[in-house]
Amino acid sequence: MASGALTPRDLASLTAWWAAHGVMPGSMSLAARSLEDVFLDISGKDIR
Repeated sequence: MASGALTPRDLASLTAWWAAHGVMPGSMSLAARSLEDVFLDISGKDIR
């Protein structure tokens, strides 16, 4: 998993690298984390 700020140029570079190396990812998500995700990261995932 990668995280952090992503620019359109970053995404273009990533997909160009995939194409050059014959990589086809099974999935990709650019969604922001939910409040629940942040809470569980802070408090610990044992409460799930």
